[in-house]
Amino acid sequence: ISTNSLTTSFGWTDREVYIQHDVLELADVLFTFIETQAFGFRLSDLVSTYHRINVLTYSQCLACDSVRPKTDSSHGVGLNVEQATSFDDAMKRYVTPEILGDGNKVFCDKCNGKTDTKRGYRFESLPYILKVYFRRWNFNWATLTRTKIDKEIPFPLEFDGNDYIGSDGYLENESHTSKSDKF
Repeated sequence: ISTNSLTTSFGWTDREVYIQHDVLELADVLFTFIETQAFGFRLSDLVSTYHRINVLTYSQCLACDSVRPKTDSSHGVGLNVEQATSFDDAMKRYVTPEILGDGNKVFCDKCNGKTDTKRGYRFESLPYILKVYFRRWNFNWATLTRTKIDKEIPFPLEFDGNDYIGSDGYLENESHTSKSDKF
């Protein structure tokens, strides 16, 4: 079966044949196309309600708590499984922010200098149907080759996403949390 009609409707040309797209990219293109082309139908609302994730990417100064947020949306989430032992562990690692300090401090406009900064992702909302894919490939810098992460990751068929909305994952119980965790 030819996929030319489908790929042409996405605006893809013959050049895209040589670009690898993963399943999440396809879902984003497909569901965005449905949302924008569903004139006069409630299909657009249905796709958003059941499939769209809203994620806040942020940098928060740990000296003054000022936050630089950016909201993005997607139709799925890619979880790194290299060190994860389960789905819950991978989700917590995803939302656990990175603390940038020492040689990686970030300039804060409010403090007018480089400060320790908390940078991460925060789910603002999760859809009714969460599409997850596991990032099972790594790049080995020593051999300059891709290596596959070959291990089992237990995951539930149903879960309560409320545990991850607004969460700092594993960092919540550590001393790096700021005065105003929830922004």
